[in-house]
Amino acid sequence: MVTPSRRDFLKASGLATSALALGWRGVQQTGSLLSRLVEGAAPKGQPVPTVLAAWAGDALHTSVEVATLTENFKGVGVAVSTSSKMNTATFFGPAKPDSTGWSRFTLTGLTPGTKHYWQVTDSPPGQSAEVVGVASQFTTLRAPGAACTTKIAVGSCKQTAPSSEAVWNDMAAWRPDRVMDLGDFGYPNDLTTDPTTHIENWTWNAQDNGRRTIQALCAVDYIASDHDVNDSSQTKQNPPNYDDPVTKANLVAWQQVVPARMEDTRSPKHGRYRAEVEGNVRYIKVDTRSIDRSDNVSTSTDPRSSSSTMLGAVQLGWWRGQIRAAAAARQLVIMFTDPAWNGTSPGPPIPNTYSDKWPSYIYERDLMSDFAASLLGPNMFIAYGDSHILQQDDGTNEKNGFASICCGPFHRYLHAHYQSDVQWNYPSGVSQVEGKNADAMQYQRLTVTQAPGESTVTVIAEARDCTPGVSGTPKTVRTMTKTYTL
Repeated sequence: MVTPSRRDFLKASGLATSALALGWRGVQQTGSLLSRLVEGAAPKGQPVPTVLAAWAGDALHTSVEVATLTENFKGVGVAVSTSSKMNTATFFGPAKPDSTGWSRFTLTGLTPGTKHYWQVTDSPPGQSAEVVGVASQFTTLRAPGAACTTKIAVGSCKQTAPSSEAVWNDMAAWRPDRVMDLGDFGYPNDLTTDPTTHIENWTWNAQDNGRRTIQALCAVDYIASDHDVNDSSQTKQNPPNYDDPVTKANLVAWQQVVPARMEDTRSPKHGRYRAEVEGNVRYIKVDTRSIDRSDNVSTSTDPRSSSSTMLGAVQLGWWRGQIRAAAAARQLVIMFTDPAWNGTSPGPPIPNTYSDKWPSYIYERDLMSDFAASLLGPNMFIAYGDSHILQQDDGTNEKNGFASICCGPFHRYLHAHYQSDVQWNYPSGVSQVEGKNADAMQYQRLTVTQAPGESTVTVIAEARDCTPGVSGTPKTVRTMTKTYTL
């Protein structure tokens, strides 16, 4: 049996996914091209417009970034409405898809704190835009300062498609406001200086059935991790540096496909860091994989060296500005970062496989922790991925008492460094060598609540195990609750 390549899969996927893409929404468009296709009465030789992926990512209060992957569209656009019937919709586009079939849009003029429905449209020459496929959903952020409850599913580390649907189905049953994907998106081993190779990785994984399920229900934000920006097979272990040419190609592809803002103001942009405020919580998403380290060494050689950095000088300055703003507004900070936060790497010299973890940058990590503590007190919570294990620490093992959680893997072999540097690991005693332990399907549910009139924000982290064969799965294997006074 010959295993199909990614390219073979993409060529065949239009036929394979047509039945999924052409759903009940199109049937309601009486007399439209789509209704005729669904009824099997397409004009002879007429190519079928097919939606392969509809991905809403980075949501704000009145806008959202979305990306679509389509086939046989004359002019792809997007319709968005607050009604599930897609009436009184606002239309964006049309635009011609790029050579890979992807299109990116920024949808504006939305209502804060509201569920929106959106659908891909086709605009044949001389005809009105017609919706194609089924309507997906996303929820915009509640206004800054508003008392609210936010549900975020957080995870990382998904093997090459197809992967298990267990985690995604469990998320869907929970109905989160959004998903925070902390990266390691498919573990490609064919990334080069050609941006198309990076786009193919996202294309392949965005069509995974489980991911399609959750993308239809909410916004799925995304941080790139090491295996997303460089070739997983390289002996250099994915050098996390803007000056690496493969990483530069990844940044070009990212801006073309991935629905996420980049707050880096340089041209060309060097980093994917960004932040937003919902209620009285500031969510900060840092980029440790593609920023410019030209003023420092590209990888750490001594965990306590002041000359090495994970963020780079420009991003570190931006991060400090976010902490100052949070302190001035009396906000809780929740920081998302892809590699492990707690721990101490061996060295110097640091082993190669440890070189891209926060414990290999203790000087900068302590600098950040001390800066945040001086302005926020204990009011920062850290969620990270990269390690293939569930972890929770209430702050006992962090220098300034900041709580942290490790979220993963969505579907991958179990392995993890720094297991002695957190309060709790699940499962315990996992080898640090990938491939020595069984697959796992895991993530964490984060519920952030501030009640009206209250000065406290409660963060509840539920570690979920969805691995088949575990008694009673899917199940919550541990819950950690932290209450913060603003």
